Amino acid sequence: MGGGNRITYLHHWTGRDGVRSTLLSHNFYSVLANVPGVATARVRLFDNRGRCIASHPVSFNPVGHLAVTAPLEGEGSMELDMPVPSWFPREPGRAAVRFYMLYRSDAGMCAVVHAIEEVGTWRQWLRRWPHRHRPWESKRTIDGQGLRRIRVVGVNHAPWTAHQHWVVKGVHSGYSENVQGRVPSRGLLALDFTPPLEDDWIVKSGCLSTKNGKPYVWCFYKEAPPSVHHG
Repeated sequence: MGGGNRITYLHHWTGRDGVRSTLLSHNFYSVLANVPGVATARVRLFDNRGRCIASHPVSFNPVGHLAVTAPLEGEGSMELDMPVPSWFPREPGRAAVRFYMLYRSDAGMCAVVHAIEEVGTWRQWLRRWPHRHRPWESKRTIDGQGLRRIRVVGVNHAPWTAHQHWVVKGVHSGYSENVQGRVPSRGLLALDFTPPLEDDWIVKSGCLSTKNGKPYVWCFYKEAPPSVHHG
């Protein structure tokens, strides 16, 4: 498949609540080099405990794109690894294998989330400060009007088991609920929250397992399809 120094990324996939998750990427090596070369890659699918449940080789046509749909049930994380092709004219410092995740549903949901965190590249940071965790608070306030439910899902991007902690807190009331625990590499930790009172809400964390490992925040309003944002 080639080699080279590349950085892989993870995304959360889900088949919950009627949502379909589709990986979207393209042959950026061919675009950057302006060379009509085929790129090979591997898509790995992990369940919510970080166990690899599928691993598929894929190929990208010159200047081509690819869409891979995750299972329609369950949830977990998905990783794309695209080594530097042998025909690429130079060795990049670090090739970032970013991709998008498209979320759709028959109820009308359509949302795209871009990759924001690498897999395992914070290895040295974690080894030097194994107990150093950075608190985090979202800059997005969740409107409470008509809100039925919030689901906060965090992916552990670290290469080993790490502690995660998610909090949903009322902006005005101060009421909060949280979940925390040790999460396997590429596994998930989720907080399902049903507002017990009228308020606007904020998502926080006592510690992120990696520098930019912010959660996926799913919001459910009345009879509308779910919406999602990253962090």
